[in-house]
Amino acid sequence: MTPAEPDRRSLGGLSEADVTARLGRDGYNDLPTARRRGFITIATDLLREPMFVLPVACGLFLVVGLYVPVIRDLFRFSFLHPDDLGICLLAGAGPIVVFEGFKSRRRRLRSSS
Repeated sequence: MTPAEPDRRSLGGLSEADVTARLGRDGYNDLPTARRRGFITIATDLLREPMFVLPVACGLFLVVGLYVPVIRDLFRFSFLHPDDLGICLLAGAGPIVVFEGFKSRRRRLRSSS
């Protein structure tokens, strides 16, 4: 069962004075629009992200652990070839770059329509 529709004529509303006062005080009932973000803004926001700092710290530990002989011997790491490090970097950063590109493209398409 659905409730009966109320009689719209019997419903009270705001007076013109209330509408004008609220419009002056609160403005129009619009959602704020997001401004376009440039590459530099996106990069600085990314550097502030805690989930970006963690992989960078792990990467620094890996580089220090692999290429500083005292630490490499302490942890008994073996030498890792730079090609292998490049493959790891591409495997980690590549999908992030592609995903951010898709998000940017989707934003551009949404804003143009």
